Amino acid sequence: MRTHPGHLHLFVAPVLALGLASALSLAFAADPPTGTYATKGNITLTLDGKGQFRVSDGKTTKVAGSYTVKGDQLQLTDKDGPWACTKKEEQSGTYTWTLDQSVLKLVKVSDLCADRVSSLTTTSWKSAR
Repeated sequence: MRTHPGHLHLFVAPVLALGLASALSLAFAADPPTGTYATKGNITLTLDGKGQFRVSDGKTTKVAGSYTVKGDQLQLTDKDGPWACTKKEEQSGTYTWTLDQSVLKLVKVSDLCADRVSSLTTTSWKSAR
């Protein structure tokens, strides 16, 4: 098929627009879930946007550490606190995350710390903003 050079834009523009829209939707879908999220109790999970997290019970920090986000996966690594998983093989856990209408849900991918798994996955975390 022979295309007239003046009509090339009719083919290129839609392809570029579709590619840009796809790239933008992936970028926005993978935005990390930063902020403070709370359970129905007085427990909060804070992801500071700089790679540090903490879980608090009221004003008392129960566990603090670092986190990384890659796409829809969140990896938490406990550093200190009375609830921290300190055994080397239990220090880090990986979860898939979804954020829908200000509700953060975590699903275990791999984590040997049973206490962290049960506390993070058995509830939904509502944005405390």
